[in-house]
Amino acid sequence: MARKRLEGVEAARGVAAMLVVFFHAAHHLKSNFGVLPLWGIAQFGHAGVDFFFVLSGFIIAFVHHGDIGQPNRLRHYLVRRFSRVFPFFWIVFLASLGLLAVSAHRSLPPVSAIVSNFFLLPQTSERVVGVSWSLVMEMYFYAFFAITIVSRRIGIALFSVWLLVALAAMLGWGGPPGAYLAVFGSSFGIEFFFGMGAAYLLVHRSVPMPRGMLAAGVGAFLATAAVELLGGLDGFGVLARVWYGLASMLLVLGLVESERQGLITVPKALFISGRASYSIYLVHVILVGLIYKVMSFLGVLRLLPLWSSYLLLSFGAIIGGVVLSVWVEYPSIRFFRNLLESRTERRA
Repeated sequence: MARKRLEGVEAARGVAAMLVVFFHAAHHLKSNFGVLPLWGIAQFGHAGVDFFFVLSGFIIAFVHHGDIGQPNRLRHYLVRRFSRVFPFFWIVFLASLGLLAVSAHRSLPPVSAIVSNFFLLPQTSERVVGVSWSLVMEMYFYAFFAITIVSRRIGIALFSVWLLVALAAMLGWGGPPGAYLAVFGSSFGIEFFFGMGAAYLLVHRSVPMPRGMLAAGVGAFLATAAVELLGGLDGFGVLARVWYGLASMLLVLGLVESERQGLITVPKALFISGRASYSIYLVHVILVGLIYKVMSFLGVLRLLPLWSSYLLLSFGAIIGGVVLSVWVEYPSIRFFRNLLESRTERRA
């Protein structure tokens, strides 16, 4: 019997968030010391974002597959998506604006850019919350799936167009012009389809040899990372999206089926980090910068070897993300869900 919560997927999301933290912490130190710590082994950490996109496609399609073609389920879907993404993002966004206001190196963006940032709309200028570019793509995916809930036929048609445009762009076509249409030509978009493919398979059948598939997914992900670290793959190119995406798909298939069959046990620490993954992802760049400034002020950076400073920066940001998740993120989710659901009940 399947568990109500896919703890393995939650834990994997935590690992992905930590990979991104290790990547950005390493580059923060490189910008100040000129070298990447620990021989640059965390350079592939950006691939945590690839896993996030595959996982997003999987979770939405897996959890809401029964809502497809059921317009009466749209409100529930929108409330869940809105409360999961926007309340905590707005808190982080406003905090980031405050930091910009007192910064001596950067100025506040124009009002139009602030509005675009606030509502996670596409734009060509630098974003206030740097990692929120990925949330913009998430918004497009959520919107297309919302249309699929209203009309299966129209939704499938739109997703098919998106897939064709993404494939054409990956094969050499420059993609649609303009910030709003350019999202569809991003090679990252193909990873939503890897995730939805995994969801389709897991909804309709059991996956054979799940632990073997899980091992294959982990092995393929690490092999792709090794090729990138050795200089054989551009980690930010189109092929990297395909290889990291396929590896993530295999990983999700094996992980979910192994858990459904009771073949694996998830460590509690990884599950906790997974629940806090959204918070870790959104705030880690800010926390790395603040922790670095504190360490610099205290003179710690001059006393410790680079690898020690790197670990302090990385795990300090991860722990800070977990704390903010418990004390800010989830209370904000509960507040907005209760608010929106109570309004729905009153209207009914």
